Amino acid sequence: MKVVDTQQPLAIVGVGCLYPQSHNVEQFWQQFVQANTYFSRLPLSRFQIYDSEVKLLFSNWQGAFFKTVDFDLKRFRIPPIYRKAIASITGMYLDVAEQCFHSAALQNQVAKNNKIDVVCGTCFGFDSTYLNTLKLAGITSLDETLATDTKKLALLKNLLHEYFGCSSHDRVGEMGSSIPARIASYFGLHGRIQAIESADASGFFALESAALSLQAGLSDAVMVITAQCVESLLMPLMLNKKGFSASGGSNPFSFESNGALLGEGAAGVVLKRLTDARDNGDYIYAVISGIASNNSPCGFKYNADSKAKLSTVEKACTYAGININSIDYIDCIFAENESDKAATLSTLDSICAVKKKGLPLYLNTSVGVYGHTFANAAMTGVVATSLAIHHQTLPASVLNNHEISDLLHKSSAVTNSSFKQPWYNDSNRYIASVMGAALNGLNWNIILSDPLASSKISNLVNQKSVNSCDKVVTQSEALFDSEPEPIAIVGLGSAFGQSDSVNAFWQDLLASTDHLQRIPDDVLPRKKFYHNGPSQYLSSYAEIGAILQRQDSSLARFKLFPKRIARMDKVQKIALAIAEEALQDSGFFEKQLPDINAAIIVASNLCLSKERENVANLCRNKLTEIIQQAYPDYTASQVTHNVIDDINHLTLDGALASGTASLIAQSMQLPAAPFAVEAACASTFAALQNAVLALQQRRYNLVLAGGIELPVNLRDLVLCSAQMMLSKEKISPFTNQADGFSPGDGAAFFVLKRLSDAKQAGDKIYATIDAIAGSADAGSMTAPDAEGQTLAIERAFAQVKYKPSDVQYVEAHGTGTRLGDMAELTALNNVYGNEKNSAKARSMPLMIGSVKASNGHTFAAAGGAGLMKTVLALHHKIIPATLLRGKIDPRLPLIKIPAEIVSSNKKWPASNSRRYAAVSSFGTGGINYHLLVSASDND
Repeated sequence: MKVVDTQQPLAIVGVGCLYPQSHNVEQFWQQFVQANTYFSRLPLSRFQIYDSEVKLLFSNWQGAFFKTVDFDLKRFRIPPIYRKAIASITGMYLDVAEQCFHSAALQNQVAKNNKIDVVCGTCFGFDSTYLNTLKLAGITSLDETLATDTKKLALLKNLLHEYFGCSSHDRVGEMGSSIPARIASYFGLHGRIQAIESADASGFFALESAALSLQAGLSDAVMVITAQCVESLLMPLMLNKKGFSASGGSNPFSFESNGALLGEGAAGVVLKRLTDARDNGDYIYAVISGIASNNSPCGFKYNADSKAKLSTVEKACTYAGININSIDYIDCIFAENESDKAATLSTLDSICAVKKKGLPLYLNTSVGVYGHTFANAAMTGVVATSLAIHHQTLPASVLNNHEISDLLHKSSAVTNSSFKQPWYNDSNRYIASVMGAALNGLNWNIILSDPLASSKISNLVNQKSVNSCDKVVTQSEALFDSEPEPIAIVGLGSAFGQSDSVNAFWQDLLASTDHLQRIPDDVLPRKKFYHNGPSQYLSSYAEIGAILQRQDSSLARFKLFPKRIARMDKVQKIALAIAEEALQDSGFFEKQLPDINAAIIVASNLCLSKERENVANLCRNKLTEIIQQAYPDYTASQVTHNVIDDINHLTLDGALASGTASLIAQSMQLPAAPFAVEAACASTFAALQNAVLALQQRRYNLVLAGGIELPVNLRDLVLCSAQMMLSKEKISPFTNQADGFSPGDGAAFFVLKRLSDAKQAGDKIYATIDAIAGSADAGSMTAPDAEGQTLAIERAFAQVKYKPSDVQYVEAHGTGTRLGDMAELTALNNVYGNEKNSAKARSMPLMIGSVKASNGHTFAAAGGAGLMKTVLALHHKIIPATLLRGKIDPRLPLIKIPAEIVSSNKKWPASNSRRYAAVSSFGTGGINYHLLVSASDND
């Protein structure tokens, strides 16, 4: 692994933009520098499927909106079958990615096996998600007696197919991670892939994830892109209940402002380490020298604490190695509600108070020009401020200077102008701050400067040292190790299938319990959806899965209001209970750690069922109209309440995946940065990699990370059947009977700390994560690729001192397709095989297993299930058997490695007093992750 000084700044070497009135960077800059606003009514022609009374609510909605979201996908070589399935917003991401790619001249740097990542920030479901929801809702609306007429049912399915579209790739098209995967595939990028969601902090966490990987030396460049479209009328309705404005002008800080107007758009940057950018001769637009956040367990609302905001700015300045009075320019990203506005002004007061006499602070807000683009808001501010630094020009401002002067005590230190002007200062250092707040209680800050200023900044602060105590280690004192510190797993919580606890999960593994069973009719209504034969649209040919026994309907112990519980998604309720168990197991509640700095990272499907259900409710009239074409006498079930009035200020909390992390933080009173990650079926490992890097670089001192998904549901059965992913019987990894996977519900959470901290605290240490690495196939969106998987495994071993031959057990991804099993075993042979490692041959066969044979494929939680099994096996010194349903496929290269599938429980002897294992987790779109984990009797 490349040894990297983690304190160095990051260079922005490429930029891209797409907004309603600005389709490239030059247009974006001209609009911003002149403060030209183009607010108009929300184009309701885009929302024909919504009920008329719903559309009437939005007849006067103002914002910065595209007239159409029909973006060109042909030029990105997306086959027609995919174009029918993917989200419209995909075109926005690809357009901006293309601008970033050429702006950074990456075409000259895309070598084979490059380490160029793609991280996308997003929020809310996509239009493709909602179309899939409505297709199924049109059938589930039918009474069982109506479904007995098979001809009419077939007619209805055809009508829904024609109206909403239907493709064999619908399931892939609605995944957030499919977008960065497509970007990687199109441009030939082989780094890690992630989609990140954290409400209006999505852009901040996407940038933080990129920074962590670059500063750890795992990536050579990262393309970070965020985007936001209004893809359902539910989105603005939910945000309006949180204080966003529906009409009028955008007048930040003014007395008349009643909340920010919404906007649509996408923006992106390409980041490199500053030294690498200079060595490569890259053009540098600006430099990110400090990224910081302040976390509050306040739930889904803005944290109007001016002290927290100021502390965040100060922390970012500490990371950047500057004094707070060096900031000349601030872009405030906020929703303009009264409490947050007052706290922001108070923070600006404090900054102004330390400014040297005669040096003004220039105040601006990109939100006032482009509207609040939510998931894209932070990136809009970063790109706008970077361009201001690049042009050394202070943009015109939409802010009213008179009103700001009235509101600020230190008005003489604040300035803004209706005209653009040169950016002059005495030191020729251009330093700016992008300051934001998010609905999940997070305050964040990013320090930007010009490259010359970055080279002049002395006594840079090592980011490893900035912790809750604000201890500072200067450059001369910093030590950089060639091997990152292992991360201790100190707490576990899980539920899979019928195993409702960690202990039950372990006991069931030892007993080779088969959790796969016939799915009940209330989950899979067979008359409407089951077809025992070839794949058909809007039908499932599979009826086997591992449904979760645990429900956790009683949440009284968390002191949540009934109205809050009613708006919670089922995933959130289960995740809350499992997270509590993991924290309890770690001793968190008893130890009451002082000044804790934590994060909660949840791997999950980014569009929860509650959001889908609410969208379907807002489109009930259109569904009824379609159903009546097949069933003329059909009448919709009587709704006893107004579905619009049912949307309140708590609806958003239960709709977002990051709402799960926020809920855990609030319920546990844990001041933690909350966000959600999706990387298809490798999502848990994407979350764990972010956690490991953040702990190693001391951004946090405790992280709760894990994954949850409940794929034994009608939607996934139907959509996965369309793509022929599912087994007709039961999942059978590694055998000649392998014909697909069986879905399984599950959740796994891990409490993580640095090993040194865990030992000092006397924590119980189950095992240590020694390395985790990711890669992208940059090939097919669906077919597994041994070469890409090999790359992830090799990158994991580049981070440790031990060899593949030291690893005794590999928990395979094992999805139970003959093509997938062959690709995975080929990749294992490429790294673990004796022929590939003749310098140190394997003395004993490599043991291989897959927990999916017992518990099914748990999608976003799949890596969590594999790691949970492996950690418990290390801890108990026993490797549980893998259920085999047939003879082992003779084509698998087991003899070459040599390796064996563990078919009976085996004692796990230590090698050199330590046990070494690995876990693989792969996802649709060519997403690959490999994790190395170990334990000894001395831990």
